[in-house]
Amino acid sequence: GARLYILNDRDYYPTLMRYLERANKSVYIMMYVFKSDTDTIARIVDVLVRKAKQGVDVKVILENSIEDNELTYQRLKSGGVQVVYDPRAVTTHSKLIIVDGYIVFVGSHNFSYSAMMKNHEASVMIISEEVASAETKYFMSVLATCTG
Repeated sequence: GARLYILNDRDYYPTLMRYLERANKSVYIMMYVFKSDTDTIARIVDVLVRKAKQGVDVKVILENSIEDNELTYQRLKSGGVQVVYDPRAVTTHSKLIIVDGYIVFVGSHNFSYSAMMKNHEASVMIISEEVASAETKYFMSVLATCTG
């Protein structure tokens, strides 16, 4: 059995941060909008950079057509995180996070201040090695099509 936790609206961000802070093996993120121009979202970037420097395998796939992703791309890349854009021929609309091979976040939350602090959003956290394994395979298949 998988365990599922509903993370609507403001429940998502503190839960996400708690699990990102605890990551000790891997963090894989596929995100449509990762707009790190506020302290709230910059904290996610900071955690990812810190984790990468600690030896955690951190990989991020960003949607290529979103201008707001460029600042995050540059911050992650300069911090030593493997970050890539998807191919222009496809839209990566996913909001998928896989932590340590057993925790999966999926839903409507983009990584933006509005999504985390203002919007109505609906996401879930799934605790399941089986689900995480399937989503990791999916993530890696998308990563293989991306450009640095």
